[in-house]
Amino acid sequence: LFVFLVLISNIHSGHTEERPKAKVSIKPNQHVFRGETVTLRCDIDAEGVTSWRYYWYKGGSTRVISELQEHKFSSVSEFDAGKYSCNGSETEGSEKGGSRSSQLSDEVTLTVSDPRAVLSVFPQKWLTEGDPVTLICEVNGSSTGWTFSWFTVTETVSSGQL
Repeated sequence: LFVFLVLISNIHSGHTEERPKAKVSIKPNQHVFRGETVTLRCDIDAEGVTSWRYYWYKGGSTRVISELQEHKFSSVSEFDAGKYSCNGSETEGSEKGGSRSSQLSDEVTLTVSDPRAVLSVFPQKWLTEGDPVTLICEVNGSSTGWTFSWFTVTETVSSGQL
């Protein structure tokens, strides 16, 4: 009865309490390569709430995949790619008695790809012996943090194979 009267009083005086919205962040990035470490973090900013229980969902499912604030993949795979969202509920012992829950976060998409090196040659024309040439090696998506190794392969073609 007391809760009902307080609710009516708050509605009547225009003090309805809006549920806070959860927010997902991904480190290091939303697009990562297979084998990297990825951390999804759920944050909920609500006045007077010191402790939350977090719920993680994948692909719009209602099945909870984790109840931690941070959901970590130590070696991400293509299976882990997808859309993730989270929400939370106030745990017991908080100022309001553990009654509040947050709104579901917006979905964030985690993309996992296979790293592939791409070699480019400049200038792109027929070269003769002694001409200067530039070789560029890149990894699709991002070349930051990669170490590249260069090697040569020498093949001899006899005139009988032409």
